[in-house]
Amino acid sequence: METETTTETTTESATVEPTGDGTTAAEAPEQPTPNTVDRAKKGLMAELLAERDARRKAEAKVKEFEEANQSEAEKVAARAEAAEKALAEMTAKAARLEVVTELGVPSDLAEFLTGSDPESLRAQAEKLMAATAANKAPRAPQPDPSQGAKPGGSTGPTQLTRADLAGMSAEAITAAKAEGRLNDVLGIKST
Repeated sequence: METETTTETTTESATVEPTGDGTTAAEAPEQPTPNTVDRAKKGLMAELLAERDARRKAEAKVKEFEEANQSEAEKVAARAEAAEKALAEMTAKAARLEVVTELGVPSDLAEFLTGSDPESLRAQAEKLMAATAANKAPRAPQPDPSQGAKPGGSTGPTQLTRADLAGMSAEAITAAKAEGRLNDVLGIKST
C-alpha cells in the first residue's frame, strides 16, 4: 500500500504545482488559443471602429448645428446692419430735406449736399447758394474766339490759344491746325 500512497502523492503533486506567481496550476487562468486571440482582436477592432464612426457622426451633427446657428446669427446681424444703414440714410435725407426747405435751395442743387447732420448740411447749402448767386450775376459778354476781330489785325482765320487747346479733342486740334487756327501757337507767320 505504500506504493499506492506514493503514486497518489505524485499525482497530487503534479496537479498542485505552483505557477510562480503564488497560485497553483489549478487556479491559473487558461492560456488563450490563437483563435480566441484573433476573435478578441476582431471584436475589439469592430468596437473601436463603431465608436469612431459614432464619434464622427456626432461631430458632424455638432458642426452642422453650429453652422446652422452661426448662419442664423449672421442673417440676424446682416439684417440689423441693413436696418441701421437704412435708418442712417433716412435720417440724412430728412436732415437734407429740412435744410433745403429752410434755406430754399433749388432741387437741382440739393443733390450736391452730402453732409449727414443738419449743421454740416446747412454750411454746405450756404456755400452752394453763395456760389450759385455769384455765378448768376450778370457778366460782360465774352467774345467768341471764332468770331470778331483777329489778333494783330491779321486777315487770316481766328487764332486759338494754348488755353483753348486744353479743352479740345485730338480731332478738333487736327482740324484747327488744318484750318490754320494754330499758327500763332505753332509760331507760323501768316501772310
